[in-house]
Amino acid sequence: MVKQKDKFNSGGIEMNIPEFNESDLYSEIYKEVMLDTTNSKKELARKIADIAYNYPMDSEEFDEGMRLIKISDAFKGYVLCHDRQWENGHIPDQEITRMIDDNRWKDILSDTHTFCDSPYFHDRFSFKKRSEVEFDARHKQVCVGALITDYRNIICLKTQDRGRIPNKLTLIQGHVDFDKSAYTTPQMQFIKNNMLREIFEETQPRNPEDDNKLLLGVEFQMSDVPDYIINTKRVLTNIEHLGFIYVIRVEKCHEVLKLITSAEPKKHDVVLGPLVVDDQMDEWLKLVIGEILK
Repeated sequence: MVKQKDKFNSGGIEMNIPEFNESDLYSEIYKEVMLDTTNSKKELARKIADIAYNYPMDSEEFDEGMRLIKISDAFKGYVLCHDRQWENGHIPDQEITRMIDDNRWKDILSDTHTFCDSPYFHDRFSFKKRSEVEFDARHKQVCVGALITDYRNIICLKTQDRGRIPNKLTLIQGHVDFDKSAYTTPQMQFIKNNMLREIFEETQPRNPEDDNKLLLGVEFQMSDVPDYIINTKRVLTNIEHLGFIYVIRVEKCHEVLKLITSAEPKKHDVVLGPLVVDDQMDEWLKLVIGEILK
């Protein structure tokens, strides 16, 4: 029995999602996803989101996916979001914008204020519960992404044959998550720190005896601010996300690949490929490589 309904807004579309109740504990979807204790937090979040993304909004499966988003620990964290009312004022409206001049970032990110201490920036960026902004297009969830390249080849991720984007080449990417350093770290550095954390979470040394931070030297070939902003609106996942993208320069990609492998092999592999646009790439990777090749 539905006790109440919560309203989810997606670009003006109100979605009434039934409250989770005890009968849902016996559903096949719940047992398949929630009772698999081998899932990492990220893997669990991916599986639950996939349920919602892969079914029509008027289906029972979509409703159940949304209910799982509400109760799962995988969605209890806070992610950085950008309020779309500011979109045309400061965030470039193009699909992808090359931000070669650091001064272009001054109206978007601060190198002195944190995300928690400036009312001026608080209006544009804030940390929201991920469970509350999933499928809510009024807020764009901020994601960081990285492409490792020697300008002949690239190192990227190749997803496994399941999930929201199966068998696709992607950037090393993820949400900008809240942690206590948001109170003390300037915004530009906080974004960069999240990108480095994502690299270290998605990749690991091939040699278990190596330091898990073996790619730390990459930081010195990485700009202090992202190289690109992605603000495309072609599909729902892009409408909901804003990309801050770094291009990480290395001398030889094939030498770097000898050192690292995937830290989440159930989710993706770390692969080497030529610096060309390929149909197997997801949209964000295509956009970045297309801009580099211009």
